[in-house]
Amino acid sequence: MEPSIRQLVFLAFMEANLTHLALARNQFSGPIPLGIGKLQYLVELYLDNNNLTGSIPASFGDLNRLAELRLFQNNLSGPIPSNLTNLIELHLFDNQLSGSVPKELGNLKFLTIMAMSKNQLNGSIPASIGNLSNLEVLYLDNNQFSGSIPATFGNLNRLVNLSLDQNHLSGPIPHSLDNLTNLIHLDLSNNQLSGSIPLGNLNKLVVLRLFRNQFSDPLPELLCQSGILQNISVAENMLTGPIAKSLQNCSSLVRAHFNGNHFQGSLSEINWGKCKILKTLVVAKNNITGGIAPEIGNLTQLHTLNLSSNYLSGEIPREVGKLASMLKLDLHDNQLTGGIPQELGVRNSV
Repeated sequence: MEPSIRQLVFLAFMEANLTHLALARNQFSGPIPLGIGKLQYLVELYLDNNNLTGSIPASFGDLNRLAELRLFQNNLSGPIPSNLTNLIELHLFDNQLSGSVPKELGNLKFLTIMAMSKNQLNGSIPASIGNLSNLEVLYLDNNQFSGSIPATFGNLNRLVNLSLDQNHLSGPIPHSLDNLTNLIHLDLSNNQLSGSIPLGNLNKLVVLRLFRNQFSDPLPELLCQSGILQNISVAENMLTGPIAKSLQNCSSLVRAHFNGNHFQGSLSEINWGKCKILKTLVVAKNNITGGIAPEIGNLTQLHTLNLSSNYLSGEIPREVGKLASMLKLDLHDNQLTGGIPQELGVRNSV
């Protein structure tokens, strides 16, 4: 008969100097034994990818040497203990944890990773998280958080990844987030955020996902001034004005979604031909006027071009028909005239 997790922890307790306990990726079930808090020399505890249930024992707060705690992908429920100390990595994602995030977690001064995605956490995000000066990764997405994004997040100057998507957050993006100059991945999508997007100084940003909110005003003109942005999605907001010209500096741009806004002006004002590895460009359901820029024909890797439901006029450039990688071309509901380019007629993939 296979030993239970309780028996394994008992055996571990017999090893008084145990520093590492890895029981991940098994089929353990039942609650986490309370006695695990007696493993006073424990540095790393891996219980992830099991079927554990019940709450996280408060006795974990007695593990003063514990640096890395991995409990993700279980069926744990209840609140997050407020007495955790000295952690460097905290992985709790993909459980059924509920309640608010304890403000005491802001005292974990060595913490570099806080991952709590895919739970049932609610309430406001505590401002004390902004005290975690060593934090590099913060995943709070797919929960039920409400209220605003704490302005104190602007103090997290080592932050590389920030995911707050799929919550009920409201209000504006704090201007202090523009101080996060090491940020590579920012996802605030699927919330109720509003106001302008004050993010013009994030020169290391590779992924920017802000879709399905209530943002208004034009995009920051300095967006992608460093030229390394790869993925931008601001779809389904209320953004206005022209699409930022600085995007033509994004030679690294792969996917761009601007659909479902109130953008206006001409796409010809942006030299899309510089975005040579662009694969997806979606600008549907806006107020774009003017013609389709022939420079789009230089996007040899483009496989999706959706400019539907705008006010485009003129003819379809012959260059568009020469895009060998094109899989989806959608130009419906515009004011285009002239003939359909013969080059489109010899294609089998569109």
